[in-house]
Amino acid sequence: NSSRAYVRTIGESGVAGSDFGHLSNPTGIAVDGNNRIYVSDGWGWRVQVFDSTGAYLTTIGGSTGNATGQLRQAQGLAIDSPGNLYIADYLNQRIQKFTPGVPGWLQININGFGDRPNASACALAPFGGQLYAGTNRRDRNGAQLWRMNTNGAWTSVSTNGFGDPSNYIIEHLASFNNNLYASTGAWDYAHNSNLGARVYRSGDGATWSPITLTSFDPSNSDIPRFAVFNNKIYASTWSFTTTHGAEIWGSSTGNSGDWTRVLANGNGNPQNNGIPSMQVFNGYLYAEVDNLNSAVVPNTSTGGQIWRTGDGASWAVVNSNGFGNTDNYAVRSFAAFNGSLYAGTANYNYSTSTSTGGKIYRCTTCDGSDWTPVVTNGFGDSNNRGINGMTTFGNALYAATTNYVTGMEIWRTTDGTTWTQVNPDGFGNSNNLSTCYSNNLVTFNSHLYIGAINGASGGQIWEALNSLYLPLVRR
Repeated sequence: NSSRAYVRTIGESGVAGSDFGHLSNPTGIAVDGNNRIYVSDGWGWRVQVFDSTGAYLTTIGGSTGNATGQLRQAQGLAIDSPGNLYIADYLNQRIQKFTPGVPGWLQININGFGDRPNASACALAPFGGQLYAGTNRRDRNGAQLWRMNTNGAWTSVSTNGFGDPSNYIIEHLASFNNNLYASTGAWDYAHNSNLGARVYRSGDGATWSPITLTSFDPSNSDIPRFAVFNNKIYASTWSFTTTHGAEIWGSSTGNSGDWTRVLANGNGNPQNNGIPSMQVFNGYLYAEVDNLNSAVVPNTSTGGQIWRTGDGASWAVVNSNGFGNTDNYAVRSFAAFNGSLYAGTANYNYSTSTSTGGKIYRCTTCDGSDWTPVVTNGFGDSNNRGINGMTTFGNALYAATTNYVTGMEIWRTTDGTTWTQVNPDGFGNSNNLSTCYSNNLVTFNSHLYIGAINGASGGQIWEALNSLYLPLVRR
């Protein structure tokens, strides 16, 4: 302190590590006007931020490289009066400047909820007046579930995969019949094998029970999406094998033993290995399909598909494969907007390692006859390889890209054809790569929230500022 009396130690003497509780070669320190402590962690490729008591707050950087937000041996630190942080990025031979926030956006959680292996808040959903967030956990301690009240305070609901650490991801959260449903993927770390997807349910958001899906094939490695259609809940699956395609299951109650398979084995093609999104539109349920089995190394995709059903049992393909381009190997996101259905693709050629950018198509009849392209080149950047998420908010349609170079981008349109980018690339950090499909783009308490995958320093959740949506009221 000011009297040179010892106060505390941050980190653990003699023990290096990459988690939030350790440091690897701390090389610089600075304190801002709010008494937050910044430590440049040289070999951790990051700057760690702590409050005045030494409690961890957040991480800047966390991965090595020369992209924005990446560091190669951070050294000296300086903070100016407005609170901007300057980092001497030693091996990159540059100085990086970080602002306290991002114009137009506010991060509402600590990176990874204070736990770096939480690489993303993959699932966001409002329920019972609170916002719930399920994580993708990159160690063996099980995915976490958190919830935020209307005052912005987060509390922990589950820290170990609903009591089973093999549940490494909570992929989607959805409401049905006054219950909140959560889907997980599970992995046997001891034998390096898949344990299959699982479903959990809660009536209060705090007490969770497993739901048994009778005859559920373990090849269904996880459930990326729920959908409610004609008073039933449906669950789509993802398969990581070369011999078993994705499936769709449905239930009128959601109870254990009441789930029935309504579409099997990739709709007749096991290479249709994932169904990342489903959407209800004009009396039909639509499903988007990945056609590139991850176990098949050469690019053998015939293009992503869209299926639809009017009764939940009979499914028809309603687009040409990949919309006529086999490099559109997956259809990843849906949104209904201004009387049209919008679909976003992932575009990549694995043989040539090239992309022409994610695409967006729209239709009104949507029987396969009227799909029209509205975005054809990743919004002008081929590094925007996929349109991984879409949602509507207020009078606008939002689209989120996947970008492994400069970070994810958020684009907005009010007419479906004229688009404007509304965030800085990666929210100012190239480590923010993508959304988890459309599962973490939600409206809560009349505000828009978007989650970002960040394996370097932990998943982030961003609130769009000045985005309060007040519906028009007419007398």
